Amino acid sequence: MPLKIRISLIVIISTLFSLIASLPAPPIFERVPHYPGLCYLPPESGLCSTIELQQKSPVQTGLENNINEQFNKFSEEEKLNKWETSVENEENILDETKLNTKFYFDSVTAQCYAFSTQECGGNQNRFDSVEECLDVCKLEF
Repeated sequence: MPLKIRISLIVIISTLFSLIASLPAPPIFERVPHYPGLCYLPPESGLCSTIELQQKSPVQTGLENNINEQFNKFSEEEKLNKWETSVENEENILDETKLNTKFYFDSVTAQCYAFSTQECGGNQNRFDSVEECLDVCKLEF
């Protein structure tokens, strides 16, 4: 290899190394969520599947006979307390299975819309009232 080519290669390589050395380090990006904020999340109703509802049920049909036998061994006061607890549990299950009206913010229209929900999932883009929805997610132009 002729001397001129070697010198040219050395100059080019040293120039490249000096450029690389003077460049700033590449940026490090933290992992960000898919959406910039809760107001940009799509609506998720959080509806419960029948399996989830059955898992939340305090009384399983296979155990009812055992429960009834044990229930008969209690005094009247204990029976009343157990019955009240059972009624409260059933009311809680009914509350979980009924549909509740919540409001989600639509970032395209900048409006809040009603939707039905249960308590089996969903995301934070759900508000109890239109006012709360607009207060949290109002867009400033």
